[in-house]
Amino acid sequence: MDQLMFALMAWISAATGLPPAQDLPELVFNTPAELQMLHYPGAVYREGDGVPQAVALYNLEEGVIHLTDDWEVRDPVDLSVLLHELVHHMQASADIDYDCRGAMEKVAYDAQIDFLASMDLDMFEVMEINRLFYVLLTSCTLDGNQ
Repeated sequence: MDQLMFALMAWISAATGLPPAQDLPELVFNTPAELQMLHYPGAVYREGDGVPQAVALYNLEEGVIHLTDDWEVRDPVDLSVLLHELVHHMQASADIDYDCRGAMEKVAYDAQIDFLASMDLDMFEVMEINRLFYVLLTSCTLDGNQ
């Protein structure tokens, strides 16, 4: 898995200009319910309750990437999820100061879009993300910063 993560960081670096991290994050596999609780602390999670499903999470303080326990290395969509979280690890390692979380997410989502497009896959379709939701996630307006 280490070689895969280094290869993905090399791809990210070439695509985004981010310097590769010198260290690798720890990978932790969680059930969907555990991942939801990590992503939305304090919320009560009930499967099928309409809350957007978290598929991964990067814990900045611990340098840990959380993936779902059904994550599959041979699935290009799952690889793109790992790539997205590795972008956040590289951003943290480079100590880059973004205007807001949305600006940081834009780099990760755009890398994920390009990665999937290189395999003739559309991120919005395979991840079931609405384009308006993407705009909201990758803008600074929700953070109160313009």
